[in-house]
Amino acid sequence: MSDAKEGLSIYGKFGWAFFLIIAGVALSLPSTFPEGFVLLTGGLIILIVSLIKKLKSIDVDVIDVLVGAALAINGANKALHLDIGFLPALMVITGIAGLMNLVKK
Repeated sequence: MSDAKEGLSIYGKFGWAFFLIIAGVALSLPSTFPEGFVLLTGGLIILIVSLIKKLKSIDVDVIDVLVGAALAINGANKALHLDIGFLPALMVITGIAGLMNLVKK
């Protein structure tokens, strides 16, 4: 049985390790990193891991993509002082999910 069926894939494990290192550094030095940095990087890591899994023909859970996009958008809102509303965020999330389906084909 493959790692993907038993739980986290190797890519997911790498993503978690990378996230914990970045989050630990960012939370240790809060004045160095902008507010929302941890959310933004966490979301981007989830999206990158999902893309790698998709490219390697490993099943990707749509929830992972949606949560990654939501975290990245929320983090970008806070870190970059953007004012992205719900509808544009929903459009971005839907577009990312659509791109993920196209990559598979």
